Order: sequence, then C-alpha cells, then structure tokens
Amino acid sequence: MSSRPRIQYIQSEYDGTRLELRVTVPTHLTECVVILVHPYPTLGGNFDNNVIMALEHHFQQQWQAVTVALNLRGAGNSQGHTSWTARPEVSDVTSVVKWLQAMKSGESNEQHVSCDPQGTQWSKLTRLILCGYSYGALVSALVPPGSATSFQDVHYILVSYPFGVAWALTLGRQRTCYRALETLLQAITKGQTKVRGLLSVAGNHDQFTSYSTYQGHHANLQAQVANGSPDTLPGYTFRILDNVDHFWFGQESFLCKEIDHWRTLTFARSMSNQTN
Repeated sequence: MSSRPRIQYIQSEYDGTRLELRVTVPTHLTECVVILVHPYPTLGGNFDNNVIMALEHHFQQQWQAVTVALNLRGAGNSQGHTSWTARPEVSDVTSVVKWLQAMKSGESNEQHVSCDPQGTQWSKLTRLILCGYSYGALVSALVPPGSATSFQDVHYILVSYPFGVAWALTLGRQRTCYRALETLLQAITKGQTKVRGLLSVAGNHDQFTSYSTYQGHHANLQAQVANGSPDTLPGYTFRILDNVDHFWFGQESFLCKEIDHWRTLTFARSMSNQTN
C-alpha cells in the first residue's frame, strides 16, 4: 500500500524555474526511490503519460519504493519552456536528486520545502533509480551519477531511448548523449562510481527508432566499452521486446515484468559487490 500522492514544487538549479513533482511514499518503506521522467513536453509528454503512470504504480505496489514523478519544464504545472538542447532538463532532474538528498539529511530551506508531512524516514533511502521513457530516457542518461552523493548505489532504466530522433530533440547534440551512455557503462564496468546497473528496453516496432538502429547502438556500446564482449558488461542489460511499439499501449505489464527480471539479477549483484 502507498500513501496518497503529494504534489511538491521545487526550483531547478539551472535557472530557478518552478518544477512540479508527484511524490508517493509506500506504507512500508524500503531502501529504494525512483525518479520517473516523461516524454518530450512539446509533443504532449508529462507525468500523466501511460508508461510513467504504469511504472509509478508498479514501483509503489510491487517494489514498495518511493516514487517521484517529475514534470519537466514546460509540462503540466511546471513553469518554463522545453529547450532544444536538453541541458536545462538534465538540471531539472539533477535538482530532484538534490531535493531528495536534502530530504534524507533533514535539510529544509526555501528550495526544499514541506520537508516531511508524512513522517517518512527518508534517511533509509539508499538506492536511487533514474527511470526515463522516450525523451525522458535521453535526459536521465545525461544525469551524472556523481550528483547522487548520499546514495549507496545508482541504477538507470531507459525505456524506448529515442536513438532515431536524438539529433532533433537535442539540436544536434546526439553524440554528447551517446558518449554519456558510454560513460555510464564504463563506470559500471570499472566499478569506480556508485552506478551498479543499466537497463535499456524497447520494442521492435518502435516508430522512431528501428530495430536495426537499436541493435547498431547496442553493438557500438559493446565495442566502445567492452571490446565487443558482452560478458565484460555484467551490469548492462539490453532488451528488445517483440510486437511492442514506442507507446506501449496495452503492453505496460510486459515492460513491468522485464524490469522486475532485471531487478532480480542486478540488485543481487549490487549487494554482492557491496559485501566484497
């Protein structure tokens, strides 16, 4: 069971833009908190998207995780406008990470307001998951894990990463986005940061990124990070689901099952690494 969602407003560290959050806390709190990031606002993306809401409910009910669904600038009741570079949006997500850390430490100031109306034991939150869908996946992967200083480990879930249109969503900065993915995988492989796992999952009928494009980027990541050998990327999972398109309508349960399977393997590996 989870408490009723609470709407929270914070300021983006990028320029002070007011951002809307939907925060939900489970009755029995675990160590996990999930930040959910939605598709492109200019095309109607917001935190009421079908995939975001399905994952939000699943994380609450099945994982007993705290969920924080963010409306990026220009979406819902958040102020501002969507950028052409994704830089402000990355700062928006990073601001949520820092707000969570302020909650964990008990800090309260003008930016981190309404610090614990539900009596939540925020200090118990040790595992952070950045979960983005479509444009939200692109933005989430650009968030540096080093910003999560008070969490023991950090994981990334990227749903339907928009490889095919990244150039249009970032004004030609797609190579920066791809390098960020390489950096995350290198961090997992070398074990030098808190990043423990990355799941990339999409459908083979995606309208914006073809199956061959997904396979090509997967192969390139292997070549760049692991010299072509997937065995040296134990924290990275790449999955393409059959008969699923970009929007996941009616297929959300399959996505949740895939994420649950990844969680079983990755979290167990993370715990093993922490005890070694």
